[in-house]
Amino acid sequence: MVNPNKKLKRPNNEGHKGKLPDGEIDVLEILQQHFAYIYRALKNEHPNINLTGEYELLKEIVIEKEVVGFSLYTLYLEYLYVLPEYRDRFSLVDEFVDAEDGHMIAFIHNPTRDIVDKLIQDKVAYKLNNRFIVSNYGFVCDFISNDFAL
Repeated sequence: MVNPNKKLKRPNNEGHKGKLPDGEIDVLEILQQHFAYIYRALKNEHPNINLTGEYELLKEIVIEKEVVGFSLYTLYLEYLYVLPEYRDRFSLVDEFVDAEDGHMIAFIHNPTRDIVDKLIQDKVAYKLNNRFIVSNYGFVCDFISNDFAL
């Protein structure tokens, strides 16, 4: 049996991709059962995170033959997490290339500041007049009307 508290090894340096069942699923429960070290780090950084939803794919992120994060997809990237000590070695571009090979669309749903900064660092997004971001990858953002915002 695999110890969920130790980093999983992937000798071929490729993460597993798992199609998730239809309907709402609690991804935190999966992380807690199979990737306890990732679950603890994620909860430490984001104590109130909720990853319950309808996702199509859970993909492991592997760096140096160790599973160090995960990404969630629907039609596009919904959520991505990499352990803090591996973030400087993680390539968002490689994640998108891998996603596109798996026939997922390389759009980012509600990109966080960290993801946008990583895109800029990887030179696939650029600041325009210190106010706008121009990216090689599309952003899908939820908007609400002023009626609901007030």
